[in-house]
Amino acid sequence: MLKEYFLVCRPSLLALGLMASIGLINWSGQLWTPKTPLIVMLIFSVNLAWTLYNELMDRKLDRVNKPNKPLPSAQVSSMRVYQIFFALLCISVPLNLILIVFYGLIYAVGFLGHLTAFSYNVGRKDLLGNICMATTYATACFLSLYPHHLLFCLAFFFFTFGHNIIQQFMDLEAEKAVGIVTVPMQFSDLGTYTLTEFLLLFSLVSFSTLYAQTFYMPLLIFLMANIGTAFSAYSIVWGNYEKIGKITLKLERALLLVGFASMLLF
Repeated sequence: MLKEYFLVCRPSLLALGLMASIGLINWSGQLWTPKTPLIVMLIFSVNLAWTLYNELMDRKLDRVNKPNKPLPSAQVSSMRVYQIFFALLCISVPLNLILIVFYGLIYAVGFLGHLTAFSYNVGRKDLLGNICMATTYATACFLSLYPHHLLFCLAFFFFTFGHNIIQQFMDLEAEKAVGIVTVPMQFSDLGTYTLTEFLLLFSLVSFSTLYAQTFYMPLLIFLMANIGTAFSAYSIVWGNYEKIGKITLKLERALLLVGFASMLLF
């Protein structure tokens, strides 16, 4: 039973969120400051809370697309997952308030992450929903980096925006079956591909500019992930590349984890 609950937490996303927070804080030179545990615990609790909520909201889709997952197969209790979700929110809100009181009103941006995560996870998977999703990730980066290297937040906004559209394309048939409107349904295949490549171009330019300013080696890993994601987008216009697209998306997530982990070494 514990294994099933662990799987609902999406271990890869859980590890990525934790490593991203610690890595970015280290890059900003604030790893050993008193606020670091607060920021790490805040991002960890918010990331896990909305990951669980996403799993709950995606049950109908997963019954079509991934019926063996713990929630759609009823291996875990939906009510218990809701309880864990609310408990995590009750942890994250006081943490955010403490940051605001002791370190400045700027940390109120953390509540923006809650709003945008809610907007995406209640079913807004269209263009606006994807903007909200990318804003949530950019906000987490901001909390970890402020006041240094903030261009990374913009780069990561465009990267996650483009990456998620490709993932939606991979799940297109299942999402059509359950009536979820996503970006690939709002645009033609060519329009979706063009939008995705422009987003990834903006993130590539942002990552490249940041590297030119800092010569920070881990950024090269993010550039590799960016280029690989752009290659994955070919699956949108050439169906034969769909399997390759799924494999490369997984590799890019692994590169992100490596990139954030490497920030602890530099």
